[in-house]
Amino acid sequence: RDFTEIEVSIMDGILKNLAGLMKDPWASYVEAKPVLYGIETNSRVVSAISYDETCIICVMEVEISGTKSLITVCMPALQLDELMQKFTQKVMRTAKRFNEDKDNERKLNIKDTVVHSQLDVTAILGEVNLDMFDVLNLQAGDIIPLGKDIHSNVVLKVGGRKWFDGKLGTHNSKKAIRIENVLASNDLL
Repeated sequence: RDFTEIEVSIMDGILKNLAGLMKDPWASYVEAKPVLYGIETNSRVVSAISYDETCIICVMEVEISGTKSLITVCMPALQLDELMQKFTQKVMRTAKRFNEDKDNERKLNIKDTVVHSQLDVTAILGEVNLDMFDVLNLQAGDIIPLGKDIHSNVVLKVGGRKWFDGKLGTHNSKKAIRIENVLASNDLL
């Protein structure tokens, strides 16, 4: 049988409400303004898409006042393709922003850890080989010649690796080294 005018009027109200509700779920992906243009009760008359066009059909079960029914939503693949491209672009932008945020957070964590790390800094004034007998007989006031000019640069080791060299001197009446050179990267390794 055909639908009565009351049934069509009820469907019209429900479908208008449904069209209004469909805006929010799509709003994050595409600007959509769903509108109900009309109701066609004869499915043979409806020809929104050609018979050989690929489409996606979504079937939803709806229950109103204890009565269950099905709502079928049909979307042509071409429109879905456009939506998916917009969706993919949005996801990529979000992922990129998320990755940038994670990278920045990771860099801050590493920097914070490094800044609060303690490393031994050792100044190498010179190096000399001594016999064990000479070491055992060392007394206070003995002088050990280093075989190095007093005005030559002193090497600074950080964590056991040579990083800098500089001049020995004083600062505020304390022994100090003024850094003059950062050693080449291949010297660091």
